Amino acid sequence: MTKGFFCLLLLFNVCLSSCDDDNLLGETTLDRGIEFYFDMPKTRAIIDEETGTGFFEDNDEVGLYADENGSHRYHRLTLQGGHWLPFLKPSDLGKSKVTLTAFYPAPENPVEPELHVITCAVQTDQSSEKGYLQSDLLGAQHEMTMDNPDKEISMTFRHLMHRLNISLTGLDTNAPDFAIEVYGRTQGLFDISAKGSLQPDEDSPEEWIIPRKMGNGSYVVLFAPQPVDIGEDRIRIVCNGKTYNYKFSDGIVGDSQNLESGKETNVQLRFTEEAGEPSDEEFAGKKLWLWGVEREGHPLPVFDENTAEYAYIGTPEKFPVGKWFHVLPDDLSTCYLSWQEDYGWYDCDKFNPEAGEDHEGPKDGHMCWAASASNSLHWWMYHNRDYIEEYDKMYPEEDELMASFIRPSYEFNGVLGEDVFTFFRETCRDEAGYASFGINWFITGYGYNIPYKDKNVADNFKGFFRHAFSKDDVIATTEKPLTKEKFNDVIKDAFRNNRSLTFSVYSTGGHAMTIWGAEFDEKGIVSALYYVDNNDYYNFEVSGSSTPYQHHRCIRKIVRYQDDIYMPILLGTGTVAITDLGQVDLRRDIWEKWKQSLNK
Repeated sequence: MTKGFFCLLLLFNVCLSSCDDDNLLGETTLDRGIEFYFDMPKTRAIIDEETGTGFFEDNDEVGLYADENGSHRYHRLTLQGGHWLPFLKPSDLGKSKVTLTAFYPAPENPVEPELHVITCAVQTDQSSEKGYLQSDLLGAQHEMTMDNPDKEISMTFRHLMHRLNISLTGLDTNAPDFAIEVYGRTQGLFDISAKGSLQPDEDSPEEWIIPRKMGNGSYVVLFAPQPVDIGEDRIRIVCNGKTYNYKFSDGIVGDSQNLESGKETNVQLRFTEEAGEPSDEEFAGKKLWLWGVEREGHPLPVFDENTAEYAYIGTPEKFPVGKWFHVLPDDLSTCYLSWQEDYGWYDCDKFNPEAGEDHEGPKDGHMCWAASASNSLHWWMYHNRDYIEEYDKMYPEEDELMASFIRPSYEFNGVLGEDVFTFFRETCRDEAGYASFGINWFITGYGYNIPYKDKNVADNFKGFFRHAFSKDDVIATTEKPLTKEKFNDVIKDAFRNNRSLTFSVYSTGGHAMTIWGAEFDEKGIVSALYYVDNNDYYNFEVSGSSTPYQHHRCIRKIVRYQDDIYMPILLGTGTVAITDLGQVDLRRDIWEKWKQSLNK
C-alpha cells in the first residue's frame, strides 16, 4: 500500500505594484487583514492530463473554522484575483489561542458555534466527477495566538478520506448490466478544537457507494476511515446476469486493522470465464507453512507430487525422512512428512486414541482438544521464549496455591508423555472440550467448560502467565459455523498475522487437530491442508515388532467444497467435514505492555 499524499505549491500572483487593485494602495498586510495561502495536494481525480496536478481557481471556496476554547467562528473564503477574501482581521478569529481548520470543498451547512466535532461525509454516488470531487474532502490546520497574530498564514491541505483502488481483469466492464459498488461508512468525525485527522464514526451509516471509473478496468471510491471488518461483503459486482461479492480481510491494510484517513488501499480482482470467481493474488498458487514452523536454517519441504516418495505400510522404520511420502497400499491422496527435531511443528499424541483401547498409559481418548491445544502452546511458548525467560526472572517462585502445578517446557522431543499434553492429562478428566478454551486457561487461568479433574485444580490453578495476562486477554479463538468464505478468510488471516491454527472435523463424531500449513489453488482458495492428528500414533504399528520408528507425522489432505449449508467444507476424498477453525495469537502486544509496566 502507498500513501496517497502529494504536495503541490499553489502559485499566487500578488503583484503589489499593480494599480489595478485599489484595495492594496497604501495598505500593509496587517492593515487590510491576514493573508491566507493554501497549498493544495495533487488531486486524486486527475485534472491536468499531462501533469496530473490540481489547482485552485477564482471563485473556489474554502470553509474556515476558528476554534477557541471549544467554541468556534466560521468564515467562508473565496479566491479572487490571487487573494482569499474577505480579508480577516485577528479579531475575526478570536481573542487568545485559536485552532484554525480549513476544509475544501467548503461545507454547505457549517455546524453550530458551540460544537467542535465536525461530521464529514462522502457522496454515495461517486460515478460522476462532481460526486467524486465533493467526496474528496481536504483538510488543513494551523494554531496561532492573538497576542502576536500571524500576518500571513500558510496551510497545507491533505486528503481526509480513505481511498480504495480497485483493478478488475477478466470481466466485461462494458456489459449492459455491469455495475460495481463498495460497502463502507460514509461519515467520519473531525475535532476542530485539536490538531488531528478524520476519525472513524461508530454511528456512521454503512452504505453501498458507487465508485468512479478511471478506465482500463480500474475504479476508485472514497469513504470515511473505519475498521476493516465493517460489513460482510465489501465489493459487489454485477456482470452478465451474475453477482459477485468480495470481502477482504483485515490483513490487507497491515497491522493497523483500520482503513485510515488520508491513505489508500489497492485491491486487484481477477476473474475466470469458467467460474467468474475473484482470484486472491496474494495466495494464488502458493504452498505455505504457518509462521514459525520453518525455523531459521531448517527449511521444510512443501508437497510436490513429482518428488513424493513411496513407502510400504509394514515398514514404518523405513519411512523417508525430510521428504513427503505416500504409504502403499494406503490412500494415495494422503501424503506424510515425518517429524524431525529441527522442525517447528508439533504433534502431541494420545496414549489411548480410541475410548476402550488398552495401550500402556493414561486413558485420554476424549482429550483431542487438549492435544491440539498442547501443539499450539508448544509453538506459542517457543516463539515467546524471550518474554518467558524474563517473566521467570521476575517470578521465580509460584505462590502456595499454584505450587502443585509445574509448567511444562516448550521443548518437544517426540517422546509420548514428555510434552505439554501431560499437564492437561494430570489436571483434566478424559472428557470432550475446546482447544481454544484450554489454551486461554493454560496462559491466563480463565477458560470455559474446562473438565477439571478435581476441586483443587478448579480452585487453585490461576494460569502460568497470570502476572502478564488477565482474564479478559484472549489468545485463542474459534470460528463456527464455517462457510467457504469464512474458512478461507480465517486461514489467510493467520498467515498474514503470524498465528497458528486449530480445527475440528466430524464424521461419526467430533475430533480436534492442528493445522501447520496450507496450499492454495490458482484463485487463492485453500486447496489442501498440512495438519497433525493426535489419534495416529499407532497407525503404522507392526504387530509383534520391537523395531523403533518415527511416530509423528504431518499429513497432507485436499480440501473440497460443497453446497451443503451446514457443513460445506470436506477434508480429503471422503465425507469428513471441517466444523470449526481456530486461531492462536502470540499476543506480543500484551507481552510488550507487561514489559513496559516493569519499568514504571
